[in-house]
This record gives sequence, C-alpha cells and structure tokens, in this order.
Amino acid sequence: MRSAIPFLSCLTLLGMQSLSAAAVSVRAVDLRCEYRKNPLGIDESQPRLSWRLEALNPDARGIRQSAYQILAGTSEKTVASGRGDLWDTGKVASDQSWQVSYAGKPLSSTARVYWRVRTWDQNGEPSAWSDTAMWSMGLLRPDDWKAKWIGKDDKGDSQDPSRPWVILQSASWLEPDPIAAKGEAFYRFAFDVPSGRKIVDATIVIGRDTGGELYLNGNRVGRVAKYGIPSVLEIASSLNNGRNVVAVHTSRGTARPTPGMIAGIRIAFSYGDPMLISTSAKWKASSKPTPGWQQADFSDQQWAAAKVLAHYGDAPWGAIGYNEERRLAARMLRKEFQASRNIARATVYFSGLGTSELYLNGTKVEDAVLSPGLTQYEKRVFYVTYDVTKQVRSGANAIGVWLGNGRYWAPRAQDPARTVTNGAPRLLLQMEVE
Repeated sequence: MRSAIPFLSCLTLLGMQSLSAAAVSVRAVDLRCEYRKNPLGIDESQPRLSWRLEALNPDARGIRQSAYQILAGTSEKTVASGRGDLWDTGKVASDQSWQVSYAGKPLSSTARVYWRVRTWDQNGEPSAWSDTAMWSMGLLRPDDWKAKWIGKDDKGDSQDPSRPWVILQSASWLEPDPIAAKGEAFYRFAFDVPSGRKIVDATIVIGRDTGGELYLNGNRVGRVAKYGIPSVLEIASSLNNGRNVVAVHTSRGTARPTPGMIAGIRIAFSYGDPMLISTSAKWKASSKPTPGWQQADFSDQQWAAAKVLAHYGDAPWGAIGYNEERRLAARMLRKEFQASRNIARATVYFSGLGTSELYLNGTKVEDAVLSPGLTQYEKRVFYVTYDVTKQVRSGANAIGVWLGNGRYWAPRAQDPARTVTNGAPRLLLQMEVE
C-alpha cells in the first residue's frame, strides 16, 4: 500500500515551482542608445536609452512595467557587480521604457559607458537584470579634433584624352541629306581595328537632341542620351580586331528642328597610341529605315554621305558635356604608421566628403556605403566612428581612404536639376590608439 504523503508533497512542490515561475513575468531586452544597439561616437551629452519588454510566458496577458532601475558604469565588470559608478537611478516608479534620458555623471569625449536595466511588473515583482549594453561618446568639442581637413584640390586634367568632352572635340554634328519629314535618321560607319593589338579599353561618347539607339556589329549596345550630357558607354567587349560597324538610329527632337547626332570613339590598346574615331562627312546617313540596316554585313552603298551641321563647340549645341560632365578620378589617400605595443583599443573618427570608403591593412572597415550621410555642408557635416581594435596590429600598419564623386562634389551642375557643389572631395580622419 502506497503512502499518500509523498504524493501530496509532490503536488505542493509542483505548486511552489509554478508560483515561483509566475512571480517574474517580464524582462528587459533589446537595449538601445539613441535608437541603436551598442552605438559608437554618440555626441548627445544626455543620450536617450530604450528597451523592450518581453513576457517570460508568451501566453500571459495584462503584463506591464510598473518601475525600472538603470545602472551605468565605466566598465562591464562594474555594472555586472551591481554598481553604477556613473549612474544608478534606483527604483523609479514609471512605465517608461523609451527615450529615458541619461542623467548620471557628465560624460567626456570618447568615454565608454556600460549599462543594464531591470524592471518591475504589474505585481511589483522585479525581473532579473538585462544583458549589459554599451555606447561610446564621440568628439564633443571642436578642440578634441586634432585632425585637419585634407584633399587634392585640382579639378583633374580637363584635357585628359579619356574625358568625354575631349573624345568629342574632333567630332561633328551630322544629319542625313535630305532629311525625312518625320525626322528619323540612320547612320553607319565602318572602321578597322588593327590585328595583333589587344584592346584594353574602348569608350563611345554619343549625343543626340532627344535620344536614340546605338548598335555595334549588329548588336544593340544601349540608348543615346540627350545632347546636354552625352551617353558614355564602354564598348570593348563589342569590338573585334578587324572590321567593325557602328550604327545609330535617331528621331526628330522637340527642342530643335534638326535631329543632329555627334559621336566619338576612343580605343586604347595594350601598347601604342589609342585610336580615335569621330563623326564626320565620311559617315553614311539615310532618312529611310531599311531592313537589316544595323547589321555589320549590310550594304550601305546606296546611302549618301552625312551632312555636317556644325563642329563640336559650335552653336546651337555648344561644348556639350564640358560644362555638365565633371566627374573626378577618385582620390586615394594613404598613411602608414607603427603600433609598437599591444593594442588595447583603437578607434577611428572619420568623415570623407562626399562619398568615401575606409580601409585598414587592405581590408574595408565595416560595410557602409554612401557614408557619411548627406547634409547641408555649409551648416553641418557628419562623421562616423569605428572600433578598429581587431584590425590594428603590432608593428607596421597602413590606413587608406577612397574619396569619390557625389554629394559634396557634384558631378553635374545643371542636369537633371541645378546641383550645389562645395569643392573638391575632402577627408577628416583621426585615429586614437590605446
């Protein structure tokens, strides 16, 4: 015969466990500072802290926060021990869990703060402490910046032979003669690429009042842009050693009664001078569509020579591309440095205007693109902060930066809309190694 006492004891024990589990119904998770997880370079003197409540029992209802306590300290070990040497709120009767402003000891530039939080539920039961989160302060005062803005001020070689407007400088505006009432135009030109010369780069720059279609050796290459900013297309993969044929179709534009077309091709080889092909009276033109007109083996013997309307730079088109196309070659900046002792921490404060990428010992730092964010540069400039402790090594190191077009330096002035530019790309970078 079994005794009833152990059975009752089991029931009592199970009941105690259930009550104990129910006593704590919520915990704080997803700790954030200024909306971000463990952010670096915060420049708010009283950053705002937030957390999310998570029910321990997903089926529970009516759970809420009735109070909270935040500990903030100078080290993870300090707050783990239950001390907040920067800030200890004590128990605060409040259901606020979003944008609680830091109100502890004043924080200095570059300071690191570790923090965690616990909450009390609707029954006044305290939760366990959350996992520890952190944030670091940025450079809060102007004199914290020891770095200076640097860059390369020249606007590039305006006569670089690979620049789009330079490729067009010996080209002419063409139209068929006579031109059809509808204003359609078809152009062809055959040229030979010397055998035995390896093509390493080939570019066509082509413009038209309202656009058109471009073909090489019977294959469509792309659309022709309007004349203000000509299309710049890479065509090396479409060319052959030997005979090649470029063919263009345009239609009458609305801005001008004449459907003019202009183009230049530059082919660079592994050795020797490049080859330059320009629109001229040697091109063939027609105002009538003929089946197969764009094919390389099409016979254009019945087509007349194209009529030259104007040379590059002449009215009414002017120096297309020169005023609008202002791309710069990317600036590459590099600095070598020595780290003679073991690295405890390394932090980079970095602003590359307009777009930039940061590298350390040959590896890109983080995965950011289009960084830093766009601003009204005459009023403010953003910088970003990176922890690069793992990338810096004892001994020789090298830091490198790409500075590219865009935002601060606008590649285009008027098209498609007026764009403000602030000067050549700039870099401000400060690394602090402990």
